[in-house]
Amino acid sequence: MTYEPKKKGTVLIPSGPRGDTRHLFVILTDKCDKGYHLIANLTTVQPHMYHDPTCEIRAGEHPWVRHDSFIMYGMIEVIKSDKLIDKVDGGEYPTRADVSDGLFSRIRNGIMKSRHTKQVARDYYKKQLDAEANKAVPKDRKK
Repeated sequence: MTYEPKKKGTVLIPSGPRGDTRHLFVILTDKCDKGYHLIANLTTVQPHMYHDPTCEIRAGEHPWVRHDSFIMYGMIEVIKSDKLIDKVDGGEYPTRADVSDGLFSRIRNGIMKSRHTKQVARDYYKKQLDAEANKAVPKDRKK
C-alpha cells in the first residue's frame, strides 16, 4: 500500500552532518495545492547547550521520544509530498506513531512564536492555515 502523508504523521529522516542520525519529523500540514507539506524535526536537548524553548517535548510524550527534546523551528522544511511517499515506500524514511492532538497543537502554535522560524516557513504556514479555514467553511457559506 502506498504511504499517504498527513498532518500529525511522523517519519524518521536521516540528518546530521553525515546523514547517519535519524531525527523524528512531524508533518505539520496536509498537502497543499502545489503538492508540498511543512515538516519539523525533534532534536534532543543537550545539557549546557542552547535550545529553542518554544516547544519542549518531554521523554515519553511520543513513543519515539526517549530524551527531553525540542522542535528545531529554524530547520522547518517545505518538502514535496511525492518525495515523502517515495522515501517511505522505499524504506528510507520509516514511519512512527502520529503525534497526539495536544502535542500537534503545541508544535503548530510554536511556528509563529519561535524567533527561529524562517520567514519562508511562516509564509507557507499562514497560507496553509488560510486553506484549512476555507476547507472548513461549508460551500454554501463561502462568498
